[in-house]
Amino acid sequence: MWWPGRRGSHSPFDVVAVGPGGVRLIQVKRVKFGRIRVTVEAALEELRQVPKLPGVSREIWVWVDGDGWVVQEAV
Repeated sequence: MWWPGRRGSHSPFDVVAVGPGGVRLIQVKRVKFGRIRVTVEAALEELRQVPKLPGVSREIWVWVDGDGWVVQEAV
């Protein structure tokens, strides 16, 4: 549930993308330059709590201010 003033995600993933290639569970973050590793590792650990199923990828997409996207799959 969303309401004004609530910030951040409260689930392991923010986006569910479904297509011919399978299902993608994606956690999206935004960070300032320099905090990439901590953010990615914390999000990957959270995504690893979601069972790995055939045809389903678990991904973290981090927008780094001034640098662009960093994308990594939880394996």
